[in-house]
Amino acid sequence: MKYFFLFCKIKSLKSEYLLAIVFILVAVISFIFIRNFYSFIEKEHNEISLHKKMIMDENSPDPGKTAAVSYEKPKNIPKVKTGIYFERIESLAIKNSQWTGEFYLWFTWNQSEVDFLGIRPLLAKQYELNTLNELKLKSIMNELNLSSLPISVINGEIESFNEVSRNITLAPNELSYVQFKVKAQITQFFDVTLFPIDAHDLLVSIEHAWLNRQKVLLVPDTNDTKISSRVSITGYKILRKTSKIIEKPHAYKSARGNPNLPSGFKVDFSQIRMSVPIKRGGIEGVFKLFLIVYVAVIVAFLGTLAKDPSRFVVGSLFTAAGSSIILSSKLPTTDIITLAEFINGFALITIIIIIIVTVLISIITKADGVITKSEKYWSLSIYLLLALAYVILNYSALSLVI
Repeated sequence: MKYFFLFCKIKSLKSEYLLAIVFILVAVISFIFIRNFYSFIEKEHNEISLHKKMIMDENSPDPGKTAAVSYEKPKNIPKVKTGIYFERIESLAIKNSQWTGEFYLWFTWNQSEVDFLGIRPLLAKQYELNTLNELKLKSIMNELNLSSLPISVINGEIESFNEVSRNITLAPNELSYVQFKVKAQITQFFDVTLFPIDAHDLLVSIEHAWLNRQKVLLVPDTNDTKISSRVSITGYKILRKTSKIIEKPHAYKSARGNPNLPSGFKVDFSQIRMSVPIKRGGIEGVFKLFLIVYVAVIVAFLGTLAKDPSRFVVGSLFTAAGSSIILSSKLPTTDIITLAEFINGFALITIIIIIIVTVLISIITKADGVITKSEKYWSLSIYLLLALAYVILNYSALSLVI
């Protein structure tokens, strides 16, 4: 009974007052929604930036991964200078969490300190090393074919490799050098929260296959490590200036079944990590992806000026829903709600609100059978407010990351 009297009291108000109440409700709801959403996007953007920063910080543990035994550089152990020149990115499949690239990889070391390529054990099977003079041994070391690389690509598979150059010297005061051209397929999780304006670091992580960080330290060649100007990915920009190469310990917390090691054994491997920063195209890509959705919303707003707006508004609703289905097919299977899905959701919610507001305005203004100028003014103001809220909502979603 209480709600019945309240309804009668509201119905007895002038239509201008009722429209003003609808205007205020739309304004308040829009303000709360925009403020909370902006805070959410800002938080997500900051978290993603922090995550990428920690991944490429040689003194910070990787988020969610086992921390290293020590992040200090070990002293008095052999050092191997390591560099990477990125030649080509063959494919990038965000949906499948994989990408394939080709790069030159080189190492410089002192052979008298560390047998980096593991050649001596191979030679020992074929020759009596003590009977070979230094010149003959050097010749054999440089001519021996390597059946496999002495390194591992973490979270990846080496599809092919070619040795480009090798010069091994046994002199204590001279450096040995080897260069490979490697093609590797790498599995990498991509955070698509900010799709379609997401940015990623394609990571190449290199470790020695059997020498841990107490036996060899990989040192990044910061001078010659580069990304070729030929590297390109359709739909992405290569941010060459922010590319980085670091050395970082990678912890393994397992004895791997070795009975001579204690349970819970933990060891660090020296890892060279290079980032290839990429970012999707700017505002042009956004408009291209959401053009149909934006047109649907515009048609819904223009439809309110027609005598029968239902045809336009309902058609816009189905168009936006269909666009949402197409968009979801481009994303990896994940429980994350992406920015693109939010933007599509805004369109659907806006169109539904237009339908609700149109019905309310129709009931309020046609109660006495006459539509006054004041009622037209308030009705137009409500639609303009909705349009402004929709524009601000989209701008707040995109402004932080474009």
